[in-house]
Amino acid sequence: MRAVDSRGALLLRAGRHALAHEVHRNLQLWCVPHKGSVPSCLVAVSGGADSMALLTLIAALREREDGPPSVAACTVHHHLRPEADAELESVRAHCALLGIEFHRRDVHPAGEPGNRAAAARRLRYDALTEVAVEVGATAVLTAHHADDQFETVLMALCRGVGSLGLGGMRWRRPLADDRVLMRPMLDLPKRRLLEFVGELGIPWHHDASNDDVDSARGMLRTKVMPHLLGRWPNAAQHVAHATDAVDGMAGALRMVAREGAEPNGYRFELGGIERQVPEALPSLIQLVQPPTARGDCRYWAEEVLRNDPEPRVYDAGPDWELHVQGGEAQFKAREAPRGTT
Repeated sequence: MRAVDSRGALLLRAGRHALAHEVHRNLQLWCVPHKGSVPSCLVAVSGGADSMALLTLIAALREREDGPPSVAACTVHHHLRPEADAELESVRAHCALLGIEFHRRDVHPAGEPGNRAAAARRLRYDALTEVAVEVGATAVLTAHHADDQFETVLMALCRGVGSLGLGGMRWRRPLADDRVLMRPMLDLPKRRLLEFVGELGIPWHHDASNDDVDSARGMLRTKVMPHLLGRWPNAAQHVAHATDAVDGMAGALRMVAREGAEPNGYRFELGGIERQVPEALPSLIQLVQPPTARGDCRYWAEEVLRNDPEPRVYDAGPDWELHVQGGEAQFKAREAPRGTT
């Protein structure tokens, strides 16, 4: 009886909290398209403050008529840290308190070839998708927040991924088996999540490996972000909203640009925009290039802007060539893939 009372009190406090309103709004407006219903959810929970906050908020939203019809949780054990056993049991106990069905999946990225972080991410999402299928959840929810988005954009800027890379993580993206990944806290700063778990007495664990200064994200998190957020406390939210704008404009431009796509070629008619706004041309080329094309969009833009009447052909990966003449350009499929003749 005591557990039921504790559950009711916790869900009531969480449901009345301002964060519950904001997460619910984000689910309805940004994660679920065309005013659809909030779907059944599987919450990915590591045991950190962010995911424990998300789990509690989604459990509270389940009590609403327009909330998710069902909620389950999953912790993926990567077997990389001895502390992870205790963290997993803490998540299991909190799920029991909330009345949330708990699932565990074990993966072993240490035994995978290549980059360990990339292997862990791939195995984790594969495991989450499997559990989502098992429990009938159409959406997997993760606790990525505005500070994570800030870090992602900073890394993209420093690595030079191009302007479209500044769109950062998206509110929603497809997973396998007709499941979708949703990030309903993407514009919420981490400090508010920490305040939430502190106010409600929600247990959580800190993963010290996230602060490893030898990793790019760990270095940003420990040495750069505290200074930026100390100077500009709302910077993470501002960046999150800016990435929304970049991603939205890129998506709209891509829809227009791809209207002229042909089976064996992508011709883009720029209508003089390259003369009016030349600095936009690298991004426009990136938008219209075939998905498997590879190359330096800035260099290609410079070649288009030269307006040289002589025809030129540039390597655009194993499957494509970029043909430029004057101010016109077209990606054409290779007659024979590179290396086969």
